[in-house]
Amino acid sequence: MPDVGILVGSESDRERMQGALDELDKRGIAYEFDVRSAHRQPDAVAEYCRSARERGLRVLICGAGLSAALPGVAAAHTDLPVIGVPLRSSLSVLDGVDA
Repeated sequence: MPDVGILVGSESDRERMQGALDELDKRGIAYEFDVRSAHRQPDAVAEYCRSARERGLRVLICGAGLSAALPGVAAAHTDLPVIGVPLRSSLSVLDGVDA
């Protein structure tokens, strides 16, 4: 059963989160990876986060793109810790820090 939920807004974010996935693998920490957009699928994000604890998750790690909506939406629907990871984008003004 996974301890960590990794959530990103689009499949293209998987590559940007690969360092986190590699680190969890290296440490033998079980995780699940899911793609749900806070903008395009807000109900799906809410359901994922509301059910996270009952699925055994202990923390959520969310990729934060330009608007950084995903970590905030996730935190609004769970009492688990939520870690937001700023993701770089070609549209980013501050090389990802603006997320």
